Amino acid sequence: MFTNKEAVLNYFDVNRSKLPFETRIADATKLPGGYTNFVFRLRFEDNSTAVLKYYVSWTIQLNNVASKKRVSQNYLSEKRALQLLSDTSKHFGMIRAPKLYSFDDDLFYLIMEDCGDERAVTLTDMLSNKYQLPDSLNTGDEKKNNKIVENFLKRLAADLRKFTHNIANLSPETHGTDFRSSQFWIDRSQAYYLLIREVANDLDMQKELEPFYDLTFEQPTTDAHFVHGDLWPNGIIIDMERNRAWIIDWEMARFDEEFTDFNELCYYLWLMDKRNDLLNNQRVNLLLRALQFNYLGDESADWKLNNPTNVLKNVLRLLLTSYNTREYLVDPFKIVSYKRYFRKFLNEYYSLKKNLISLI
Repeated sequence: MFTNKEAVLNYFDVNRSKLPFETRIADATKLPGGYTNFVFRLRFEDNSTAVLKYYVSWTIQLNNVASKKRVSQNYLSEKRALQLLSDTSKHFGMIRAPKLYSFDDDLFYLIMEDCGDERAVTLTDMLSNKYQLPDSLNTGDEKKNNKIVENFLKRLAADLRKFTHNIANLSPETHGTDFRSSQFWIDRSQAYYLLIREVANDLDMQKELEPFYDLTFEQPTTDAHFVHGDLWPNGIIIDMERNRAWIIDWEMARFDEEFTDFNELCYYLWLMDKRNDLLNNQRVNLLLRALQFNYLGDESADWKLNNPTNVLKNVLRLLLTSYNTREYLVDPFKIVSYKRYFRKFLNEYYSLKKNLISLI
């Protein structure tokens, strides 16, 4: 339905009385989306903006039952997450979650606060070598500019800890456990089971990966915490002029291990550090150290030592997923050596495991 600008404009004109906006829509701009959605920035005649996220994409056009179920689950999870978060994000420094303005359970769309206007960039952009401060903050001195960025990243890490700790206190007893069905965990384990064997064969790493063939993913039965579930640098939108950071894309929200979001974000920073030609490694490592300080109490603490079993499972799953989809983690200018990434992580894992055993 909402696959192009004309369809969006027509829907808003026809259904204006049903929607919570005071003025007529003036424009709709398609934004980068994902496999399971189309995203448009809506601009109204009073120059206010909002974001439309439509959860029916090419996966639905394939008429695949599993894809339809996945889209439905993602839509419902993000809708419910944004409803739960409506009163929490404003209390934790710079971190925000988008406000939910409207939704339609039949058409599978959400209309939410616009977090990414022309002033905003992703955290990935901020960590790149090409990032430049907004004109209003640019001092003209490279050292001073770098210090501004570094201080912002330190505050970001501190506020992320406060925010994720706060939402972790949302309990399944109070808010229900139906963000993800039991089938979600079964599907996740089955996908891992097949993919790790495929990757082991593709990369000729059967010996290295065989010990991890039979890992499973299960919903925690005790001490489950509400998490974003897919926290990575492209899902954090930065507006330095307003001193804000928005966490978007809540479709994988669920009750899981408390440090799930910390582990996933650290994994992406760990992997980003391997892309020396695209990213500012000093900033990547500064953010990683700041996260370790705020979550683990010591900036030199290794994030992989935090609940090593859970970290191992999540990192292997993410490595497999990135290998499978060839999306964000693939350098567009050259073939990335996934074998090198797998081996580096496994070497670090075994080294940490050996050190842990020696401490017992």
